[in-house]
Amino acid sequence: MNTNGNFNSVPGEVTLSRDLSLFTITMIGVGGMIGAGIFVLTGVAAGTAGPALILAFLLNGIVTSFSAMSYA
Repeated sequence: MNTNGNFNSVPGEVTLSRDLSLFTITMIGVGGMIGAGIFVLTGVAAGTAGPALILAFLLNGIVTSFSAMSYA
């Protein structure tokens, strides 16, 4: 603790902002759900599709690109 009573007021020190907007919080949540879904569904797809997993991912990419274009 320095003379001002603060822990982080060292001259020249870079500090992080603790401000989160609604958009930021929403994107963190959406990213977590999508990321977890990708890792969980990869294991399920590998068990179901077997050696054709690469083909399944290729078809999934094509369908996803159509969905992305409709949002754009």
